[in-house]
Amino acid sequence: MAKIEIESHLCTVSLSKLSSCNNCITSCPTEAIFKLENGLINISERNCVECGVCSAFCPTEAIKLIKFSPIDKIFELIKSQNIVLDCKNGGIPCLASFSIEYLVSLIILKKVIFLQITAIVLVVIFFRKLENIYL
Repeated sequence: MAKIEIESHLCTVSLSKLSSCNNCITSCPTEAIFKLENGLINISERNCVECGVCSAFCPTEAIKLIKFSPIDKIFELIKSQNIVLDCKNGGIPCLASFSIEYLVSLIILKKVIFLQITAIVLVVIFFRKLENIYL
């Protein structure tokens, strides 16, 4: 599975004390992300399931999935006849680790997409992401 890394120099919270961004904290399904006393963001390795939801919600791409590139995976999926999105077997940390733009690009290409839903909490997060964009 992919490992999560925070590049603090890109995080809005570390760039400005006035930043109210907490997207990674609120999107984490296991509450593994928290603020340190100095205000910087940290990840509890014990609680993190490496799903990548936080990386999809980060507006500055300060949170990265190591050894996983969403754009490379999207191009790989585009070349496929049918697309199976499966958190456990598809080499994808989680459906929610893709930004909405990546997923919409698959829909626009009219690809057949099969979802293997293994973690309902993360699917709910994904559909909330859609809801925020289209409502």
